[in-house]
Amino acid sequence: MVCAGEPRRDACNGDSGGPLVCNNKLYGIVSWGATQCGSSFPGVTCLYRPRNPIVVLALCVAAVAALTEEEVWLQYNRRMPGEFHTKGMPASPPYQGRIVGGVEADIANYPYQLSLRRVSHSCGASVIATRWALSAAHCTFPLPAPTAITLQGGSSNRTSGGVIFTVEEIINHPDYDDWNLRNDVCVLRTTADLVGLNIAPIALDPAGASHAAGSRAVLSGWGLDDNRVLPQILRRIDIPVVDQAQCVSAWNPGWVTDDMICASEPGRDACNGDSGGPLVVGGQQIGIVSWGDSQCVATFPGVFARVAFPLIRNWINQVTANALGYTHRHMPGAYHSLGMPEQPPFLGRVVGGVDANIADYPYQLSLRRFGGHFCGASVIAARWALSAAHCTFPLPAASSVQLRGGTADRTAGGVLFDVEEIINHPNYDDWTIEFDVCVLRTVADLSGANIVPIAMDPSGATHAPGSRAVVSGWGLDSTGNSPVILQRVDIPIVSEAECSGSGGWPSGWVTPDMICASEAGRDACNGDSGGPLVVGGRQIGIVSWGDPNCVGSPPGVYARVAFPTIRSFISDFAGQTVGSVGAVMKIVVVICAVAVAVVSANNVESKRFDRRMLPEGAQQIDDRQVAGVGSLKKIVGGTSVSIETHSYQLSLRNYDYHICGASIISSVWSLTAAHCLYPNPDPKTISLRAGASNQSIGGRIYNASQIIIHPMYNPSTMDNDVAVIRVDSYFIGPNMGFIGLVPLGYEPMAGVRAIVTGWGRQSDEAKQSTTLAGVEIPIVDKEECMEQWSGVQVTPQCVSSTEPQCLIERMICAGEFGKDSCNGDSGGPLVSGGRQIGIVSWGSTKCGGPLAAIYTNLGNAAIRTFISSTTGI
Repeated sequence: MVCAGEPRRDACNGDSGGPLVCNNKLYGIVSWGATQCGSSFPGVTCLYRPRNPIVVLALCVAAVAALTEEEVWLQYNRRMPGEFHTKGMPASPPYQGRIVGGVEADIANYPYQLSLRRVSHSCGASVIATRWALSAAHCTFPLPAPTAITLQGGSSNRTSGGVIFTVEEIINHPDYDDWNLRNDVCVLRTTADLVGLNIAPIALDPAGASHAAGSRAVLSGWGLDDNRVLPQILRRIDIPVVDQAQCVSAWNPGWVTDDMICASEPGRDACNGDSGGPLVVGGQQIGIVSWGDSQCVATFPGVFARVAFPLIRNWINQVTANALGYTHRHMPGAYHSLGMPEQPPFLGRVVGGVDANIADYPYQLSLRRFGGHFCGASVIAARWALSAAHCTFPLPAASSVQLRGGTADRTAGGVLFDVEEIINHPNYDDWTIEFDVCVLRTVADLSGANIVPIAMDPSGATHAPGSRAVVSGWGLDSTGNSPVILQRVDIPIVSEAECSGSGGWPSGWVTPDMICASEAGRDACNGDSGGPLVVGGRQIGIVSWGDPNCVGSPPGVYARVAFPTIRSFISDFAGQTVGSVGAVMKIVVVICAVAVAVVSANNVESKRFDRRMLPEGAQQIDDRQVAGVGSLKKIVGGTSVSIETHSYQLSLRNYDYHICGASIISSVWSLTAAHCLYPNPDPKTISLRAGASNQSIGGRIYNASQIIIHPMYNPSTMDNDVAVIRVDSYFIGPNMGFIGLVPLGYEPMAGVRAIVTGWGRQSDEAKQSTTLAGVEIPIVDKEECMEQWSGVQVTPQCVSSTEPQCLIERMICAGEFGKDSCNGDSGGPLVSGGRQIGIVSWGSTKCGGPLAAIYTNLGNAAIRTFISSTTGI
């Protein structure tokens, strides 16, 4: 060995293995020395002897293997700015080395806490996203091989229990300075999701946030105890945030910089082994243990990397590609350059919102990166989703992004869809946030339970101030955590003058491609970016930017879907996913040729569906009834409705003649009544018109490729009156959208209002209506319905039974005098609460009379299972 050093000049922790050079020749290898680097004890190096390199290597390996836990640990703790060693500090009290004044902690209360390990525990860290952890750069400087690092989570005991995660990538802040410890931040990406018992992410302080001196913070870790031994059990301590000016003056000039925050009080402090660990206030991580009093007694304040410092916070977002998602709200560049007046305390949630059922918002998607939610999105077509460009800027690899749909829980359930292509609006400006729109194309169809596209606001549409809109998403809650369950809030549209005028945003910030909505105490917020703003069943906006404190004043700002340049961009991509026009024309020509050849057969066949079907025994009851309201038009008692608001409605056609209604239930599947297709026609004779209010013209014709009738359908009893039709190309285009189905076991209560739509005959003897109509009717109690239709053989088991419970197990009764579905509406949808609950099946031929109409019950097990097993929905 050879010794070298002088007071305040020395090699130190983390330098082991480095070269000692004399006259440009390697003279020694850093080996060991006093843990109080720069003390009066000289450092010791291995003497380099060229003739024995193997022996030197063996000695170095043996030295590493022989290190105790404490020695491994002390290589990374406690760091001090370089000037500490060159200028020194006043004499300090005796070394204490622990979380001074702390107590043992239960990991269940600190599930974000991690142990960063190199053979054994060396630093703290925190879970910030599904595959990302946060620590101090000085713990991973110089960068080790990722395979040399592991993270332990879910255990208070650093030596056992929990889950060990291997690391795939380590990234230190590019501006980290190992001399002055500025920007002392690193992120680590794991090879597997950071999930398990007592493992959960911690929300991060938003950029620019500040904390008043005296604010109580909690610090956790495994610091050395009084005997310089690592405690096995996690410890925590509550300490106050220290005024920045006071902290700066306590340490030598220039040591504490703006990227740092201070906390501690006499007798209470972080210490060795806690480097990289989290400092938390109000459920948000505000700091990362960096450096402080080497004696760990808080004579001088402890110093932490400031998470909210923009160069740190924005870097974390950029590197993790917003995988943590729950970031401060995106703002125009002028906000950061000019600043804004001081805002109320951070609230960070869908302010004023409530838990939402995904069945009521089936278009809502969670946009995910590396397994974590970071933005909202919406289903707009079979393989297209809509979100905000700032969520996907700069463009990430499509393979790194997924969409979760069909669940109100952002962490589980539903269906995960891989993304094939991401396209940001070509005019998107990340400084002004103009044209904040992107579309994402998925690998597979966006279909499944509670997954339905939302109609888009037409180009040039406007909405009066005060119009009520609904915005949904998973925004941060009042503690800064993202709720697991979907939230929604109703807010009013705000006029352009109010949005940009007094009390609004500065002139020029809100441009014509934007629309504003919110009110005091009600707003969208962090984590909702890219989500939908909906009015009257149409998406009119995309969550873009707004008040960073999420209190609704100034108003929230959304990308305006109806702005022509935005609307055409969406249509150009999401609207061009179907087959070529030439291919469609060829099919149409073939159909027309077949239609001419069989026109006489067509006339005969179509009459089968011209009047309502009735099961055995029903005709006699129907004959006893007085005439219905035959003079009333279409769906009796109803009014004309637009396909734009009932975009799931289809016209089922035999050759080119409307015979029944149907509904879109996925990108390629439609739903109708079995009696419309019995006994199983050639699919070549069946087509569906979609996207048109007029059953004769407009929209688009889709050809059937497969027809499946319920195997237990009984034309005598009308039992199991359901069938599904697969079409030969995707239901994509204007005014086409899926309707969600009620779940298995659903049974509507009597009196609940539902709407039925279709192209029914105008009267008993009149021709079918060409214009779509709808009528709102109540659900009728089944016992009352049984009395009306007493004696009808509705199921095989009911042929000789008069028990009420035998009535229409697989059916729903609905209607009231003067309001009814009618001839030609068979197979059409009965909808309540935004979901299809039934299929028009049978009823009185005297439309609008006293007898309730009967609908196939989609919540019944035999019906719902058939649909699921054949379509996967």
